[in-house]
Amino acid sequence: MTSLLAPSQVIQAIVETYGNARYAFEPNGGNLGDILISAGCICALDQSGVQWSMLNGRPLDSPSFDVLIYGGGGNLVPNYDGAAQFLKKAAASGKPVVILPHTIRSHPDLLGAMTSGIIFCRDQASCDFASSHTGIPVHFAADMATAVDMTQFGLNSIAPLRAAARSACPPGAYVLKALRMDSESQHQAGSLPPDNVDLSVVVGAVGSVKSSILTQASLFLSTLSLFDSVVSDRLHVVIGRLLTKGPVHAIENNYGKLNAVLRPILDRGLLPPDLVTFHSDYASYLTANQPA
Repeated sequence: MTSLLAPSQVIQAIVETYGNARYAFEPNGGNLGDILISAGCICALDQSGVQWSMLNGRPLDSPSFDVLIYGGGGNLVPNYDGAAQFLKKAAASGKPVVILPHTIRSHPDLLGAMTSGIIFCRDQASCDFASSHTGIPVHFAADMATAVDMTQFGLNSIAPLRAAARSACPPGAYVLKALRMDSESQHQAGSLPPDNVDLSVVVGAVGSVKSSILTQASLFLSTLSLFDSVVSDRLHVVIGRLLTKGPVHAIENNYGKLNAVLRPILDRGLLPPDLVTFHSDYASYLTANQPA
């Protein structure tokens, strides 16, 4: 297996290729998990010192930037088509296109159309798939949400605020069950717990403005921090919970995404491995956590 690049090394690889170019960043659209990824992208770009700005609706052939950076995510799989359609247009502009760490299991026509740029994949199977369909460099890299700087944007206030709020609550176990209900779920609707809240899609994510991305990411992380434990098959509920240093039960989705993406990150020490417990499905979680 290829060694995993940390987010700072991802940006370093881009700069080593394109130097002092002017970079435009387009977030990958989606839910609050995608907002958390975008926040990590912003943190990594800001810390690198490169000249970058949000694409913010500019034409893809605009002379105001040289290289397009597309945010990380999980949209290049058979379930979704929007990211691939955007990236085909970006590739046709003639400018280099950099795809930040993504799950890529589909859209070979897009990969074949990319003749200039770099592709970063967040799991080994995606690296293998992308490499077999494109001639541009492909690298194995950590999900960009791991780059969220918990000392910035007021995020260092989460722990003391949680402690103060919970000190006024009665004793007990506060468990968030945040299981997905979409095409990536391996559960039938009737098998989900009655108190399930698919937190990532409770509100619509607004991801084209830097300030709104960072605000939404802060609120998402603050909410995840309030619970004693979290149970979820949403990758970025799990990552967000680990960023706030809280225990979490990771339930696998229907194509193995959580294990494929998270285990290399944990092995690399980018998130605390002792706080996460993996389960193959929700039933396995229930069996393992039955009252004595």
